[in-house]
Amino acid sequence: MNTELLPYVEGNFRTNGEKLFFGWEYAGSLGFNIMLKNSIAFDGYILASPFPIWDKVELLDNISSINTMLHFSVSPDEYQVNHGTEKLDSWLSSKNISGLDWSYSELLNEEHSSTGYPTLYHGLRSYFKYYPEFQEDSFKKFIKAGGLEYAYDYSKKRAHKYGFSSDLSSWSKYTIIRAAIRANDYGHFQSYANEFVTNEFIGDMKYRTLDIADFYEENENPKKAIEIYEALLTLFPDSEDILKRTGNAYMSIDNDNEAKKYFKLAKIISKRKK
Repeated sequence: MNTELLPYVEGNFRTNGEKLFFGWEYAGSLGFNIMLKNSIAFDGYILASPFPIWDKVELLDNISSINTMLHFSVSPDEYQVNHGTEKLDSWLSSKNISGLDWSYSELLNEEHSSTGYPTLYHGLRSYFKYYPEFQEDSFKKFIKAGGLEYAYDYSKKRAHKYGFSSDLSSWSKYTIIRAAIRANDYGHFQSYANEFVTNEFIGDMKYRTLDIADFYEENENPKKAIEIYEALLTLFPDSEDILKRTGNAYMSIDNDNEAKKYFKLAKIISKRKK
């Protein structure tokens, strides 16, 4: 592999220097042995139903550091295969090998002959996990993972690995705020909005920021909603909807003069459309 296969691949195809090993069953066991010996520096190992590995797991005791990714998986009824993967999962869960980024999947809807396909998919997702920009859909998972510290750490790792900016994108910030809205957690929402919502952010996310303004109003903070509406009106001065929203927000704080001004503008826009 080291003297023939890899030089052939690198000499005949476009490569970027990264090497991933994928193997099923005995080929998975081969990959595990290569990782243990570190005879070929693969950047990642994706192992489907690797067998046999039971008697090799203890050799990890001799490894304190290895800079690679490992993803392995198995289906429920593979007997001796399960024994090996469960042992490996248990060992890695109780130890700490510096530089090893590992994950384990139990493929409940698969069988021995079909584990290769989903394992390859999930293994590639694991290896390239920092390629997508940060997006959060579950507030509970976000808080459990470390909240903003987790998001900033993700962005730094993404920048280091792929050369992207280390700053969170406006979309990333929006999904964090949106997760708090969906969880109806006004405390965290307010904290995130105070940190992220700027004129630049509103300019990037445009009408999506109406969700943020709505949540401010639902939680009796129309003044913050007005700030968003007025920033949006610099982008969309002919938006009848935003003009009416702004007027209603001013009405809620008993500022009738400002409210009338925006309602009048909305009426003018409405007549133009007719």
